[in-house]
Amino acid sequence: MGTFVAHLVLGLALTLLGLWHTINTIRAYALKGSTNFTVRFWYPFNSPFSNLNCLELIIILFFSVFTIFMQVLDFPFLCLSFELDNFEFEHAYMFLHLAIFAGFTLSAELTHSLGRLSGVSGILAASVFGQELCLLHFHSTDHVGLEGQYH
Repeated sequence: MGTFVAHLVLGLALTLLGLWHTINTIRAYALKGSTNFTVRFWYPFNSPFSNLNCLELIIILFFSVFTIFMQVLDFPFLCLSFELDNFEFEHAYMFLHLAIFAGFTLSAELTHSLGRLSGVSGILAASVFGQELCLLHFHSTDHVGLEGQYH
């Protein structure tokens, strides 16, 4: 993920995900009003096909795992160097945390226990964004200081 294009593509994907959440949150607030409104940690994809209901969680899980594999395998070179100098822990940690959130929430949704486990999903979602905030706040282009401990 060290190239500009990789950062641009993944950043655009996360931006589109944020827009999806913003639009659905505004729509839910407009439909339910201020008294019955609750924020969801993910929004189902309404389509005529019932198996696409969890599309958001599936896409987040797939792209997170795919990005972790790209980091570990040193894609596009595929040299399988597991040296600490070439491995970018920062990006792998961010996407590992996102994959844990998406995987847990998807499994809770598929087992129909999301109502009981929504608090855990909320804690995982908050910790994902808290981690993103800390990592991006201390991020530098020369990888020195606190952020350099990840590289």
